[in-house]
Amino acid sequence: MVLKYGLVEEKELGYLDCGDKYGGEAMFVPKPPASSEDDG
Repeated sequence: MVLKYGLVEEKELGYLDCGDKYGGEAMFVPKPPASSEDDG
């Protein structure tokens, strides 16, 4: 599961559940002309 936590809001903002699969550290790849913090 990947969790997005808002430090300013102090709450969970969203998550992605991958079922029974395991992975390593999540990587964020920004979109070239990014227009917001989470644009990727």
